[in-house]
Amino acid sequence: MKSMNKLLLSLLFIIMILASCKKPERTAEGPTDVRIRNVTDANFSSVYVNTGSEDHNYGDIPAAGETDYFRFDKAYHDVVEITLQIDGQEYTTGDQDFTYAIYIGPDKATYEVDILDEVLKKLTVNIVLDGPIDD
Repeated sequence: MKSMNKLLLSLLFIIMILASCKKPERTAEGPTDVRIRNVTDANFSSVYVNTGSEDHNYGDIPAAGETDYFRFDKAYHDVVEITLQIDGQEYTTGDQDFTYAIYIGPDKATYEVDILDEVLKKLTVNIVLDGPIDD
């Protein structure tokens, strides 16, 4: 009887441990891990990204460099707002309309940032899906 109580107690303990281990919550909307890749020969500074649901300052990115991933609750396939500085001049993708944008979902993505128009200081972004989130 004593060994049966120990077995039940051990089983209860294991169940409690397993129940307390909660996987991160994922939905069709996200989260999405995003990194920025500078595909130009210019150094970026103060790289600010707005995904429509939140924003993050990635700091400085050297020419041909890339950042670590940052986790956003939501990010979109076809739209992102990025502003940054090149030699003290502000460049931007411009204001974006996120109204009908499609979520990337729980994946990793790289935003490849390039200069679209040097005179107008406009950026373009190519969004590359890198695969599912690891954790």
